[in-house]
Amino acid sequence: MLEFAEHAIVQGKGAEPELGLDVIGEGNGPQSLQFLTELVRWQRGMDAGQGESYTCYLLSKGNAILPYLEQMDPAALRQKCVAEFNGRKYGLKSSDNVDYICRSEKNIRLKKADIIAGIRDGIVCNNEDW
Repeated sequence: MLEFAEHAIVQGKGAEPELGLDVIGEGNGPQSLQFLTELVRWQRGMDAGQGESYTCYLLSKGNAILPYLEQMDPAALRQKCVAEFNGRKYGLKSSDNVDYICRSEKNIRLKKADIIAGIRDGIVCNNEDW
């Protein structure tokens, strides 16, 4: 189910990305928290409003997701995304630009730092941020 939801996010068509993020973001078990954390590797499907919702889901998990964020390896996540791109996972095409699909290691590192700081500072999202 989580992989199907991730597929919807990466494909970025219609309302499916939002639904995919909702499915992943609502889980609170270890697998869901790990999966939610690792979505940071995707650039495509995580822009504009979808990116804000992703941030809100991470912040809403608070201390429960901190260990997953702290253990996150930005270089490994970038490599994983590039490998998924090269393997044409989720119907990705060779004509797509890998840097449009996958976040850079630097951007993953920055997002990680921002979310950890936000959780530690007690930041919460307003209803309109979702």
